Amino acid sequence: MHESRQWPRFVPRAGKDISVTFGEKVDTESVFGDLRRKWARLKERDAEGVAGGRREVGVLSERLKYGEEAVELRRECTRRVRGEVLRVRRGRGLADEDPKEGLVETWRAEGGKREGRMGDGSWVRDT
Repeated sequence: MHESRQWPRFVPRAGKDISVTFGEKVDTESVFGDLRRKWARLKERDAEGVAGGRREVGVLSERLKYGEEAVELRRECTRRVRGEVLRVRRGRGLADEDPKEGLVETWRAEGGKREGRMGDGSWVRDT
């Protein structure tokens, strides 16, 4: 449903067809394995200064949250996930999404907290 549609926009209109598509199973080791190994090494280096050599599960240091290497790992992971979603879209015969949707710069410029029509004509909504 288009984001401009009023309540209940999450419910399809009567008589409309909907579909849910699942893509092929992804070999996570070949697609994401190198990123997992890089993250593990990054965590090990970060934990060297911690008593016991390990951080509590779910607790990230500032370096793991905002460090250049950690941020780049998250960007690359996001790029790969979006690539897999794009394969499903193409398999269904759908058009590619707007390339700027995957850019961090877009979110910095437009923000993620606003909802509705953006200045460039695109739509943003909280899902």
